[in-house]
Amino acid sequence: MIFECVGAPGLLRQCIDIAPVHGRIVVVGVCRHEDAILPRIAIRKELTVQFALGYTREEFALVLDMLAARRIDASALVSDVIGLDALPPMFESLRQPNPHAKVLIDPGA
Repeated sequence: MIFECVGAPGLLRQCIDIAPVHGRIVVVGVCRHEDAILPRIAIRKELTVQFALGYTREEFALVLDMLAARRIDASALVSDVIGLDALPPMFESLRQPNPHAKVLIDPGA
């Protein structure tokens, strides 16, 4: 199963390319531009592609509870932790392709 959570043009096509036969792709990221895929690749692999609008309040609460109980380890998603003084340069760097997944802001750092 692959979750596409970014929404950048070309990512859905990359997901289709790397998905295994009978794989499932859940598209959560919102691509605000036209995008192109090659349906025959998805057909040949018999992929399931599902688009998700969001989550319910109950699902959000469940995930928060699981994070608090350390049943979910989200540390791999955090690419950097910065203080308030680093906000302007970080926002500037995020305007271009970069290696960041999620940047956390620690006001005490």
